[in-house]
Amino acid sequence: MANRLNRATIIALILTICALTIALASFSGLSVSAAPTAADLSTSTKTVNKAEALNDDTLSYTIIISNSGDDTANTVTMIDTLPTGLTYVANSAALVEAINVIDNGFNVSGQQITWSGGIGADAHATIELQATIGAGVAISSVLTNSAAISDGTNTYTVTAPTQVVSQTGNFIYLPVLFKTPLPPTIHVGPVTSDGGTGYQWTVSWNQVDDGGTYEIQESRDSDFNTFVSVNTIAGLSKQYSQQPSAFNQFFYRVRYNINGLSSPWSNVVNAIGAYEDNFSFNTTGWRKVR
Repeated sequence: MANRLNRATIIALILTICALTIALASFSGLSVSAAPTAADLSTSTKTVNKAEALNDDTLSYTIIISNSGDDTANTVTMIDTLPTGLTYVANSAALVEAINVIDNGFNVSGQQITWSGGIGADAHATIELQATIGAGVAISSVLTNSAAISDGTNTYTVTAPTQVVSQTGNFIYLPVLFKTPLPPTIHVGPVTSDGGTGYQWTVSWNQVDDGGTYEIQESRDSDFNTFVSVNTIAGLSKQYSQQPSAFNQFFYRVRYNINGLSSPWSNVVNAIGAYEDNFSFNTTGWRKVR
């Protein structure tokens, strides 16, 4: 009995195997297809360099068209439409970075800037362009620049807003610092005859800076407690002429003035003219004896 069961079991197994073999053979013509591939531009972005700007400011936009899919996007178009209030800066649109990209160039028509080309799988194209805010755009207006990016099947819109603000409150006022000018260096020339009964000499000094004036003082004492003359001139020298006198020594100093600032006084020089005493002053050391 056991032998009969074993033989029956073996025969059943053989028949089962045969049936499975026939079934598998009937499906031998089938094949498994790979998953379909596709381009994907949904991760594209657009940015602007100023979230707030003034009238007449120029804005710079950056558009990155990214193909994050596993197939090439052969018919890519990017149409950037500037809103009212923005003016395209001529010739500013440029493809600044292109990795595995076919560039078909730009076309500008009115407020629309269009680029077309192809972008490989896992590649991107970076576009930059500029536009200027009009002088008449109302303060607090929001200028939203949009770009439509298409792969021929799907279209994605990216935007970049900028608010127009006023200049009030946008300035930081800092104190204006002025540096005190350096003093000039003064010289006196030789004493010579003026062609008559008097004597003359020239006082000169170096130039401190462009512009400004020079104040020169003439005194009979080196402390300048009193003055013979005070002059303000733009030049770098002044000629003096004096008659012979018992008080024949003269002292000079000069300083430079510009924009309300004055340099320190220069060094002091002196000139000694011709001496003459008519004995009318007791302070000369001489007196008349009758």
